[in-house]
Amino acid sequence: MAGVSGRSGGQRASVRPPIPLLTAAAAAVAGGAALLAAPSFAGHVAGYVLSSFVALGLLGAFTRVDLIRRADSRYRVAPLVRRVAPAIAATGIAIAALHVWSIATELAG
Repeated sequence: MAGVSGRSGGQRASVRPPIPLLTAAAAAVAGGAALLAAPSFAGHVAGYVLSSFVALGLLGAFTRVDLIRRADSRYRVAPLVRRVAPAIAATGIAIAALHVWSIATELAG
């Protein structure tokens, strides 16, 4: 006889952190870092938006979903995630600051 979740023996699938949101935030930061080499004003604005608004928005969504999932008794902790999310945020802020510096330099010149 099938259990509540459809698995035999009543086993239920574990709940994990929303890794795709964390991966998307890391990709946004990487895209912002790649745009540091852009010689154009538009490239620096795009890099700033990617590494600040997009990355931090995705990290906020990750935190929200993760907190909701942590309330479930089947939640399985991923210890590395607790260290990766703040590192992505700090890297995104640093890259955004470099873009702001380039934007300010171009506007001043």
